[in-house]
Formats: sequence, structure tokens, C-alpha cells
Amino acid sequence: LRALPGGEVWTPSDFRDVYDMMGEALKKDEGPIFIRYPKGAPLFSNPDRYAIRALMKETGEDKKAPQDARLIRRGADLTIIGWGYTAGLAYRAAEALAEDGIEAGVLDLRKIKPLDFDAIKERAHAPLLIVEEAVYPGSVAEACAAYLYEAKISVPFASVHIKNEAVTQGNRRIVLEHYGICTAHVIAEAKALLGQKEDA
Repeated sequence: LRALPGGEVWTPSDFRDVYDMMGEALKKDEGPIFIRYPKGAPLFSNPDRYAIRALMKETGEDKKAPQDARLIRRGADLTIIGWGYTAGLAYRAAEALAEDGIEAGVLDLRKIKPLDFDAIKERAHAPLLIVEEAVYPGSVAEACAAYLYEAKISVPFASVHIKNEAVTQGNRRIVLEHYGICTAHVIAEAKALLGQKEDA
């Protein structure tokens, strides 16, 4: 959808996001607006939602439009960027990394067209890891890599994405794990990225 001319692409990560984004989209005079709801159950638990809501109130980001990027977890060691389903995946990985003493922030993009490069730039003081349920060509990661290069922002950067090949069909969880779109792989990539930072 990012490659289609015109319009916007919003990416809710759970049912509440869908409700809020649908209401916001109906207020818009211009379009089209695509709302890409992720398949599968959301990965946020109720305690996660309470923690995120408290952070949003503290930072004032709860006043933003529902399609605007939000930092849903603080962390200074690196930032994991996700959208839709992978926002929850990024959050789960960040929680697991915290158990190893690694504090990862999580940026939920919430809209992948147009991209909020200002929100990404704000987190470029530390390594960036993008996690998305998409192939690399035309992806958010590809657009971010181009932006960082053009803006002359030097920061360790990596992405977790689906290989650019015919996608295996089957059970959703198994297919995603096959392509590394899972918590364990995100954790491994985050640690590798931090290793790259330390060796630089």
C-alpha cells in the first residue's frame, strides 16, 4: 500500500486503535485512507495497556491524533520501531531485553504513509531496529534507511523483515516465526545491533 500514489496508510495494533482511527478517518475530507488491521490477536496484555496509557498521559502523547507516532516504552540503549502487529512484538521484545539489563524504547509508528520522520529522528541518538511484517523493497525500513542517509544521520540501524521471496503459506504464527518475525529473533537482532555499537 505504501507504493500506491496518494492517500495515507494507518496501522492500528489492536481493537481500540481501530475504533479510534475509524472515527478519525470519518472526519477527514481528503483520502483515501487505508486502515491496515493486523491479523491475529494483539500482543499487548492488559498490564501493558495500563503502562502505555500512563506513559502517554505523563508525556502528553495521549493528546495526539490516533494515527500519530507514539513512544510507547522508554529506553535509552536502542529503539525498536514497529507498526501494527509488530508494535506489540517490539514491546514484548523490549520487556524481555529489560530482564537482561537492556533498556529498549519502543516507537509505534501507527501510520506508514506518510512516515513521521521527525519521530524517527528524535530516537536516532541510539541504535534503531525496525520490525515489520513486510518484505524489504518498498518497506518502512527501506524508506528510513534512505532518510537517514539523505539527512546524514549516522546511527547503527537494522531491520527484521520478511525475505523477498514467495511467502510460505500456513499457520500464521509458524510462518512469521519462519521469517524471524518473532520475539526471540527481535531480541537477537537487538543484541547484535548493540554489539555493533560497542565495537564501533
